[in-house]
Parts: sequence; C-alpha cells; structure tokens
Amino acid sequence: MSDQADYSIVQTWLSTCEHLHAVTCSPSRTEGLSNICLIDVNTRQLVPYSIETRDYLALSYVWGTAVQHYRGAGVIGTSLGEIAQTIEDAITLTKKIGKSYLWADSICINQQNRNHKLSQIALMSQIYQGAYATIVALSGASSHAGLARVEKSRERFSQMKCTLDGLNLVSIGPSLYSAINMLPWGKRAWTFQEALMSPRCIYFSDFQMYFECNAMQCSESLDESYSWIHRTIRDESLLQAKTHDQRFGEGIFRSPFIKQTLMKDDRLWEYQRLVHQYSDRLLTNQNDIINAFSGVLQVLTSKNEETFFWAHPLAHFDRVLLWESLWQHSGKRRDGFPSWSWTSWVGQIWIWQLTEHQLPLDLKIWRKFDSGVGTILETSNRDNESPDGLINDPLMLNHTVVDTEDCLHTLQLEHPGLTRLICVESFIFTFTPELLTLRSGEGGHRHFKFFDMTIGGIPLKFRITKGSAFVMESTSGRERTYSLGLSARQDTFLLLSRNISTAGWVNHYLIMLHPYGSIYQKGPVVMLSAPQNNLGVLQSLNMKRTRVLIT
Repeated sequence: MSDQADYSIVQTWLSTCEHLHAVTCSPSRTEGLSNICLIDVNTRQLVPYSIETRDYLALSYVWGTAVQHYRGAGVIGTSLGEIAQTIEDAITLTKKIGKSYLWADSICINQQNRNHKLSQIALMSQIYQGAYATIVALSGASSHAGLARVEKSRERFSQMKCTLDGLNLVSIGPSLYSAINMLPWGKRAWTFQEALMSPRCIYFSDFQMYFECNAMQCSESLDESYSWIHRTIRDESLLQAKTHDQRFGEGIFRSPFIKQTLMKDDRLWEYQRLVHQYSDRLLTNQNDIINAFSGVLQVLTSKNEETFFWAHPLAHFDRVLLWESLWQHSGKRRDGFPSWSWTSWVGQIWIWQLTEHQLPLDLKIWRKFDSGVGTILETSNRDNESPDGLINDPLMLNHTVVDTEDCLHTLQLEHPGLTRLICVESFIFTFTPELLTLRSGEGGHRHFKFFDMTIGGIPLKFRITKGSAFVMESTSGRERTYSLGLSARQDTFLLLSRNISTAGWVNHYLIMLHPYGSIYQKGPVVMLSAPQNNLGVLQSLNMKRTRVLIT
C-alpha cells in the first residue's frame, strides 16, 4: 500500500455496490432532508439539500476535546474558513471520488442553538440513511487528527513485508472488526448509530482503508474482484432468503432494518442486541445517552411502528425492564434518568433474553401522558387454564390487589413533560434470600452466578448477574453463605415475567426493589426457579398482589 490513499479503490468499491446492490444499499431520500444543509466542497459554502445536492457524503468522526463552534454553522450561504483537519480531509476525499457535497455535524448544525440542534438530532437517522456513503475516521481521537493518507501526512502503521524462499509475503493488516474494536471511533457512543444507519461506509484507519455496505465488506490489502460474494446481485428475493446471513455473513455495521418487518419477538431480540452493543460505548456528556441512540429509535418507530418511553419500547415494556448492568460493581448511575430505564446506568447493559415457553401473567403498567394517566402494557392470565404439570400454582389463583396506596393518584400529579414514574401492578415477594451453594458456570453463560436455596425442604434455584454489587458473601468455619443486599433484611422483589423450562422448573424473573420513601428504585434482576410440581412454595415468600411506584 502506498503512502497516499488510492482513491480509485474507493471508487471501485462504490461503483460495484451501486451497480449490484440497488435493493440493499440505495440511499433513503425522505422529506425531512429538506431541512438540512450541506457543504459544497467546490465553493466551500453551505447550501440547502435539494434534488441537485442529494448525492452527498456524510462524515462520522470523534470530536475529542476540540472546540466545535464555527461561525455561521447551519446557516445557508456561510463560507468556510479554517476548519478541523478531519473535515478538511473529508472535503478532499469527496472531491477526489467525484462527489460535490458533504454533511458534517459540527458545520451543518448550529451547535449553539439548542432548538436547531434538537431539530437536527431528530433527523439523524434520515441524514445517515440518505447519504450516498459515510466517511468514517477510525483512528482519529479528535477532529484535528485528519484522515490517514489523505493530504496532510500523519504517522501510520506500515504494511509488513518479507521475502521467504523467493516469495514476497505481505501482511493484510487487522480485519475491520478488529480495527473498530481497537481504535478511538469504535469506542464512542455517537458514532454507533452513524455507521448503523449508513448504507455504505468508507473506513480510514492508520492500518488501511476498508469498505462495508449492506451487502459486502472489502479491505485495501485484499483484491476481492474475483470473489463470487462481491459479484453477486442482491435482489429482494435473495435478501429475504432465510439463508442470506449464513451465506453472506451479517457484517459489522450492516443495517438490521433493510429486511421485511420482523416478527414481534425478532424485533425485541434486535432491540436487545443494539442496546447491548451501544451501551458499552463512551459519552462525554452523559445526558446524551438517548440523543446518541435517537437515530436507532427513529428507525424502529417508523419501520415497526414502535413507541418509546425513556428509550424503552412500550410493546415490550415488561421484558425490557429486565435489564442489568454487567459491570455494576464498577459502573455508576446517570443523574436525571429513571432507575427503571437502562439509560440510567453507565456501562454495558444486558437485557435478559427469555427463550423458553412463556407463561401468562396478570400484569399492568401505567405512566403519565399529556392527557392523563394511561396504560403502557396489560397482560392477563385470568382466561387461561393452568398448563399441564403446574401443581398448586398460586399465581393463577390470586388476583386480589392489596395495599395500592393510591399509586395512580400520585402518578396523576406528575408533570407530563418530566415524568419518570411508572406504576406496576403485579406480584411482589418479600423475603431474605439465603443462597447456600454457588454453582459457577452452570448453563454455560459467563455473565451469571447460580445458587441453590431451600424453603421448607423444597429446593429452589437462584440466578443473578456476576456484575451485581448486591451479592454478599460470609464465611462460617468452612462453609460460605451468600445473600442479597444487607444481611438480616427482608428484600422486596417484583415479578415481571415467567416461563417454564424443559427441565421441569418454572422460572420467575424478578427485579429487586429499593425503598425510596413511598416509592421504589429498580435494583438488580434475579431469576427464581421453583419445581413445576410444587409451586405452592411461593406462598412462603410473603407473596401478594399489589401496585408499586418505581422512579
């Protein structure tokens, strides 16, 4: 590879994609784009989006600590003066590959005007989905770093070469996956949705250039021109084939939104995966945790007709409440976010994936809307018979609600624009978990700890994430015992879901509740398993059906 970027390779990648991948990789041009402005790379002026300017490139890069304030940003007609090197190099690249327009957030959005900034954030998914391609600055830790091998030189990793027995050997460098995971761009939260939304991405790193669209992946060090994968036309029938991902791979940031509308459970799985990947990334301003994910939420809203509350889909609200920080012992809470939302915790999030047979549960959840208190979600087991093999199931028999403490009235008093409270009607259990035996590694999942406990001689199983800060260990002689929270204190658990396993256990998915005056804050998620032929043991856990407020 030469010391200067080979723009002809980039043009080949783009033309191949444009010719073969019209179904998967064509930009999505929407009415909302009429509200954005673009950089004319030839005149260096800001121009409006139009039919003439719609073939634009977008830029995805790390801001770093550099000040991103340009006079006239976001104003049509503004002429560019001195700008950050990464943006300057993106302008050069745009011209070199024969395009005329570029979108860069720090110049095309007035960062000092809050209303303008929020209106543009609301268009983020459309901006990146509408771009002909997105330029990704993988290696740059700030906007002044520039793009490797474009114009201004910067240090880079040279391609290793050697000769062995008359053969010239060269390294191919790290894969795109490895580069993303090791370089600054791949660690930042805002850049996650930018690549995910883009139909085509051109990656610049200190190793080499890469390309990924919704149908193929290429690298500068390999010639893929003879690969059957890179010469296959991706039409609608091929895209929807069940074997598509197995044959062509899922890619790194290939859009999950190009397929036909997913089934409800598939949409939940996709959402869980995106949250898991996104939440591991870093934010400078912690209040941007939803803003930097807003493009994903916008697409889910438009494609699947989802509605979100604090980034939680209302259609799966009960299931998504079963989230857990994988690193609670080293993480911290975000101020201003409700404890029940995964957005309230800094660090990677795991939403429990319930794959076995779901059992019906009588559950209601309310929130405050502009028009008053309304139901987010309601499920019922009242018209269902107890499944075969479930003996003395108290949850199928008890529907009396006690000790409501007028939760809905308290919810009504909340300001609708600032609401963080939810009211949940379900079963709660109050007991002190005395976890007698730690069974490490059971189930083959590295994120969980498994315990045994006994009530009235009946064995129960208890599972909690390894990252939980609430598992307490004590030693007496040679024996170790475990408990949650403070020893000798009865803890409160709220039931949100349950299923039945093939091994004959009924799994109850609970969140631990921490008292906060007359309301509660969400604690860790636990799974309590009871034998399906002796579910009456649950009545020994001070079980009752009630309503609780969670903030």
